[in-house]
Amino acid sequence: MRQINIIPSAKAIENIAEQAEQLSHDLRRVAMDMRNRNNPEYAADALNSVVNFVSSCRLDLLITRPLRECLKENK
Repeated sequence: MRQINIIPSAKAIENIAEQAEQLSHDLRRVAMDMRNRNNPEYAADALNSVVNFVSSCRLDLLITRPLRECLKENK
């Protein structure tokens, strides 16, 4: 049985971690702006940041890449 190449998946996970660090920075900025301006509408900005983060992570690749490797192995 051939080993699955895990490097692309590991790189995808590292990319997600980098994006999460940026999200953390963005959310802290939004919280600071919310406090400084006493404006609860900034909560929508936080929500949008989180939604965009989840969609940009391409979590599907964590599943599809290994599956493709398995399918290559069986051919």
